[in-house]
This record gives sequence, structure tokens and C-alpha cells, in this order.
Amino acid sequence: MTAYANEIPATIYSEAHALGIAAGNGCSPTPMVVGTPTTPLGNDIDYSKDTYYVSDGVCGFAWVNIKPARAAFAAAALPAGALVEIVVQGTK
Repeated sequence: MTAYANEIPATIYSEAHALGIAAGNGCSPTPMVVGTPTTPLGNDIDYSKDTYYVSDGVCGFAWVNIKPARAAFAAAALPAGALVEIVVQGTK
């Protein structure tokens, strides 16, 4: 591998990280109200019980599959703190 080839994963990671931060800073989340439904599987809120206003909107998560897990990009992203864990063929 050349020095240039070793720099590509770090470059991709830093560009993706910068774009992700910009997207997060540029979004306007829709606030939501969280409460107890009137029936066990209901889609409405019983306002006679406690309700909570969440100005930050819906919480969520994301993941990225990097295949193969031993790829140069995964090796570059792990020390940068971008990956929580690497799962190789079903094992952590």
C-alpha cells in the first residue's frame, strides 16, 4: 500500500464526520409530547396523566455496516472513536 492509499480512509472519515456535524447543526427538530396512551396500544395521549414536552424532538439512532469489518476504513475509524464496536462474522 502506498502512503496515499493509507490516507484515504482517514480522509473519508473526516469528510463524513464534518458533513454529519453540519447536517446535525442545520436541522430543526419537531418538538413532541410524550405521555400515556388512553388504551394499552393506543396512539393518543391521556392528558389526565403526566405528559412531557420534548423540545429536541424524537430520539433515534443510526448504524453503518462496514464490510469487511477488517477494512482499512474500519481500522481508521475505530481509534477516532467513530465505532463503538466491530462485529466480525456474528461475534463481537
